[in-house]
Order: sequence, then C-alpha cells, then structure tokens
Amino acid sequence: MPIEPQGYPLYVCKFGEPDPSKPSILIETQIHGNEPLGTEAVVNVMQNLIAGGQEARFILENVTVWIMPRVNPDGAMNQRDGQWYPKRQSDQTWVPEEIGLPSDTRAPWYYSSRNGGYDLNRDSSPNLDFRIENLADYGLTPSEFATLYLDDRDYNNSEYDGYYVTPEARIVTKVYKELQPDVFIDIHHRGFNTLTDDDIRQVYIQVAADVALPYTDPFTGDYYSVDPEVLTLAKQVNATGWLSLQLGNSAFGSIQKYPEVNLPGTTLGAFALNDTAIMLIEIAGQTQNLGQKARGRLIKTATDPLMAILKALADGSIHDVDPAIYDAIPESSNSIRDPSARDE
Repeated sequence: MPIEPQGYPLYVCKFGEPDPSKPSILIETQIHGNEPLGTEAVVNVMQNLIAGGQEARFILENVTVWIMPRVNPDGAMNQRDGQWYPKRQSDQTWVPEEIGLPSDTRAPWYYSSRNGGYDLNRDSSPNLDFRIENLADYGLTPSEFATLYLDDRDYNNSEYDGYYVTPEARIVTKVYKELQPDVFIDIHHRGFNTLTDDDIRQVYIQVAADVALPYTDPFTGDYYSVDPEVLTLAKQVNATGWLSLQLGNSAFGSIQKYPEVNLPGTTLGAFALNDTAIMLIEIAGQTQNLGQKARGRLIKTATDPLMAILKALADGSIHDVDPAIYDAIPESSNSIRDPSARDE
C-alpha cells in the first residue's frame, strides 16, 4: 500500500527579515526523523531569544536568525505496532508516473522501499531551481531523464545531487532562497564512538565545515565550488562552536571533525556550493538509545555552540577566530560502536 505524507506543517521561526546590512543565519533540525535533540536545542535557543534581556536584544539587533525545527515531521511521528517509533525517512512512496516519469523508472538512490520514504537529506541540489516537472528546460523528455539518470547507477548515487522529489526539500530550499543566509547550520545524530581506540572518552559531537567537492551540474553544465572566503567563515563558525565547549572544566572536550565526505545532494552541500558558510553538528546517540540524563547533556552540546555563534556573529568577533583552530580538531578515525556495549 502506498505511503502518503501525513500533512504535518513545516515551521519557520523568524527573528527579523532579510537585511543585507547584517549577517543572517538559518538553522535546520531533524531532517532525519529519529534525530530529535537538535530540535530541543533550537527550542532552547528560541526561548533564550524570546525571553529578552541584554544579550538577546544585542543578537536580534545585529543578526537575522531563522530557524526551521523538525523538517521531517512524518519521520519524527512515525509509529510501529501502535507505538511511537521515529524513523530516518519521510513518508512518501515512489510513484514515478505521478511526476510524469515512466512507471518502471528506478527510484532515486536515497529512497527506501523498506521504510517507505526518502532520506530528505539527500534530495537537494546545488542547482536550487531543478524540478523534474521542468525537464523541458534542460532539453530532456521524461523518458530520456529516466534512462540517462535515474536508471543509470553511474549518476543515481551519492556523488551526484538529489532531484527535489519531496515537498520538504523544496520547502527548505524555498526558505533558503528567501533568506540567502551567510551561515547555515544543520543538526544531526550519529550514534556513539570513542575519541580513539585507546582513548575511550565518548565523542559528544562531531562537526564539519566542508562536505562537498567542486561540482558540475549534469543538466545545465554550471560549475559550483565553495568560495575560499566562505570556507574560511565556515571554519570560524565551527571553531567558535568548538571553543564554546572548552570553557572551564568542560565535559565536552572529546570533539571530532566529521569524516571527509562529498555530498552535494545534502542541504549542507547544496547550500555551501551556493556561497553559504556551513556547520554540521552531529550529536551522539539516537532516539531509541538515549536516557533522560544523556539527553539533557547532549542537548547542551548543541545549545551552547549555537548561542556562542549567534553572539560572535552579532559582535563581529566571528571574523577574529583563527580558522586553524578548526583545522586542528582531530578527524574521526574509529568506528561508531554499539551503545549497548558501553557503560553509558
């Protein structure tokens, strides 16, 4: 039986309107439905900004802040056997003829027939305007597109962009195009691992400032690459978040860089290739294996960097941060472990 989207709304919390005279930031959470703590962290941030006070007023006077919490509500509210059981994917069955493609067209590689939905974080493209219904703009018929791209695994894979087949990816990109943010932060979960095989401190978060190599769009021939100044700002943003977790006798010293990847079809990759400085925050753990104490601690590992970054954007000190601080953060080198095998 086809699985249809449940019709949950997507929200944008706007603190200010686009203003070229001051920096802007867009924050997205829970594009994977079973990764909830980023949403709780941005709720904390929104509460901090709404509460008022000198710090909040200063931030809002000097930074435009837009937040999209829980952009995959279908996955977040998924049930299994009548019980709440969030899943990574959205709810949307691949029915190619509904978008004008031959009925036997292969699904995008990021579609899960087992779970009945898409990995929304692979459905974006550096070509922010690409839509399958507009194939004629690229000189393609639906049959040609199906044969040359979706049916060919040389193109239909993670090294290429997504196809904007989901409403969620289209909505996020619409908001992005409206704001054209200087900074984009996306918050995820990534299971558990230790700092090294010998140093068994738990890694609370991993971060990344660069997730996409230069890219040539197969439909337009347009070339995209991350501008060096944009990458510098991304490193400064990530370094600011890292520094915020090193203050005092912090429990969050074990932080790593996310492993090197090339993912132009993610929101982070697509937006970085469109001149936005990015930060990936990967919080340890998943919904089904976190206790209440661990949840509170991990929410703080996202809330503190977000507030520090907002303050640094507001007073301009973000540009004084040495990008080499980010470069020196150790990259993940060991595997994610089964949390049931750990004490925590």
